[in-house]
Amino acid sequence: KTRRPVFDNLETIASVVIGSAIALAPLFLGPLLVGEYITSFDISESSAGLILSAEMSAFTLGSATIFAILKQNWRKIVATAITLMVIGNAAFLVAEGLWISVFLRLVAGFGSGMAMTMTIQIVGQMRNPDQIYGLWSVGQLSLGALGLYFFPTLIALGGIKALFSVLALLAMLMAFTLQFYPIGRESTPGTDHRHTTPGQLTLGLLCLLGLFLYYGAQAGVWAYMELIGTSWNLERKLVSQILFASLIAAIFGSGLAVMLSNRVGRTVPILAALLISAVSIMMLIQPAGMVRFAVAACLFNFAWYLFLPYISAVLAVVDENGRILTGFAVTTPMSLAAGPAIAALLIAETHTLASCLIFGLSSIPLGLILMFPATRLQSIR
Repeated sequence: KTRRPVFDNLETIASVVIGSAIALAPLFLGPLLVGEYITSFDISESSAGLILSAEMSAFTLGSATIFAILKQNWRKIVATAITLMVIGNAAFLVAEGLWISVFLRLVAGFGSGMAMTMTIQIVGQMRNPDQIYGLWSVGQLSLGALGLYFFPTLIALGGIKALFSVLALLAMLMAFTLQFYPIGRESTPGTDHRHTTPGQLTLGLLCLLGLFLYYGAQAGVWAYMELIGTSWNLERKLVSQILFASLIAAIFGSGLAVMLSNRVGRTVPILAALLISAVSIMMLIQPAGMVRFAVAACLFNFAWYLFLPYISAVLAVVDENGRILTGFAVTTPMSLAAGPAIAALLIAETHTLASCLIFGLSSIPLGLILMFPATRLQSIR
């Protein structure tokens, strides 16, 4: 049966694409933020990575909060999220010191988690989640690419405070899209609600665990991508430009998912993405030149964001009652928090950036084993 287009209108689609892009902007800036935290607060590489992980932890808590309040007015939930994002970012203008800065990142991260989770809930009810999750990813990547491109200029003009001021402004602009968010989950006679068997639920939970392993490890690699480049004796400005190019490659990955939709199923694109991920990480293990770093970074993000729309769609339909979809909204930020933290601990223990790459590489077969059964089931459907 075809999923009913509960919220399929251009205004709502545009609103969730914009909202998720603004919510996830700090993640895309993560590699450059780690370097800036080191400079601004005079801290170690591992400590800077833990600040990013702390923000992602708050992101996770914000997402988990949706479990308790999902039956409330959705526009009010998003409005609360926007308020927290504005406060957490704008207060950097007057904040001083490391710990108050970390607290503000927690506030902003909590709001971002709430906002992102609401966009996931809405897209999951749409007729073609593969395609809309692809657009959802393209929006995030486009804003992230612009952020990477203008990051050096913003930092040169006003330091890290200028950057977070821009994020606060974007959150304020997001308020104009509130009117296009649905008030709540639509429940209309005739909507297809299939019974979810215990077996399907088990497959969904295993898929979430596989996603946690793979996605978290990739986030750990991404958080240290700039430092990997500079450790190859590449100039920081050049590395920034390469990371910008890698997000353009990621846009092509998500764009490919939009064009293909579910025409070739979900198994083939997911397998292809994981294989490309493995190749890109292996290219980064041994230092080389600028071309190799650029190719590896572009392949890395192309694969990551070809994978994301398809696994999102698998989780959206494996359980029609929405429990796995809500779990996806929590698992994603949990992995984004855990991945950089584990990578930071590995780097601190081994004193080499290669350890986070080995971590990222080892997650691919483990994640595939856990995700494949649910992926295969949904691809057949």
